[in-house]
Amino acid sequence: MNNEKKILLIMVLLSAYALVYFHRTMTGVIKEQIDFFAKYYGFREDLLAAVFFSAYFYSYAFIQPVTGVLLDTYGVKKTCLLFLIGMSISTLIMAIPSPIALIVGRALTGVFASVVFASAQRTASLMLGSNRQATVTGLLLMIGNISTAIGTYPLLLFLKRHGLLELFYLLSLIALIMGIMTYVFSPDKGIKSKGLGLFDVYRGFRKIAKDPHAWAVPIGALGANTVLAFQGGWGQIYFKNLGVDKAEMSIYLMYLALTIAVLIPLLGYLSDTVVKKRKPFLVISNIAVVLSWALAVVILYNNRSDLSLYLVILLGVSFSMHVTAPTMAKEPYGADYAAVSTGFFNVILFTSIAVILQISQLVKPAEMCIISMIIGLIGLTASLLLTRETYK
Repeated sequence: MNNEKKILLIMVLLSAYALVYFHRTMTGVIKEQIDFFAKYYGFREDLLAAVFFSAYFYSYAFIQPVTGVLLDTYGVKKTCLLFLIGMSISTLIMAIPSPIALIVGRALTGVFASVVFASAQRTASLMLGSNRQATVTGLLLMIGNISTAIGTYPLLLFLKRHGLLELFYLLSLIALIMGIMTYVFSPDKGIKSKGLGLFDVYRGFRKIAKDPHAWAVPIGALGANTVLAFQGGWGQIYFKNLGVDKAEMSIYLMYLALTIAVLIPLLGYLSDTVVKKRKPFLVISNIAVVLSWALAVVILYNNRSDLSLYLVILLGVSFSMHVTAPTMAKEPYGADYAAVSTGFFNVILFTSIAVILQISQLVKPAEMCIISMIIGLIGLTASLLLTRETYK
């Protein structure tokens, strides 16, 4: 495969991941519409919001082992096409005016969205050297956070002009287009083309599951992903408690996304080509996470909304520093098992995020800051004691 086709394929996967990330984090801005659904159909607002927010993450997490096995066995070409067609359909289900359809569609979207990040990680492992792996992860998370920025204030303007149904129709069409383009550009047909099969990949999965490093990396990454829970769930509740209006809080969340978008590809490149290490980035990420949530508590108790910009920038730094975690999760196990090792990483990480999102809808923001700080301390311990350096 020549360099031009490689670049086109990476661009398609980056675009698909932007769509996935938009689904993941748009929930904070559409909460008003979710609350309207709850009132209209007689549901508890906080309960419907908690289930809706977390449904994506639970399904995304639980399907990861299956997605990883299918990708490594049958390749990106076919698997990504089928899953993105499914994502297009599940997004249309969310457009049905019913809370049940909303939750079912959201959960199915999580199932089908699971293919994109693992596809990108497998493609990078097969086509690029070790000195490009964290850079690709950085680009994925950069484009994801650009789409998150679009899903803040710009999305608020879109919803005022067009509405939620039109948003779902547009997202459905984009998913279908991305699936077709991936099928056209990807040459990957999996290890099935090498005469191996599902059981070979499953054996690889079992080997990964016995390695303490494979467990410690997602636990280490969880501290940084408390920022993701803040972005996609309880960030607006936090700012509301500070007396910040809806438009201003969406702008703060946009600044958070843009901070990550600027920093994360640079840090990925730094890991690949300058420092040539992975572990220090994950350790520093957790230290920054603990400091960030400590600042969040101070701001809340002293009602210092004027410090909100400093908080979102520090949170952005915290998240960006964990750019090496997905690469650490796959590097020890080889390119043929890149998707299944990524799946193992994601099943632990996103199950935990789903739990965090549910908790965040049921406790006070100050309590959530303290919980997030404790998670950062656990992540720091795991990354220091149980992970190993994987750069080769």
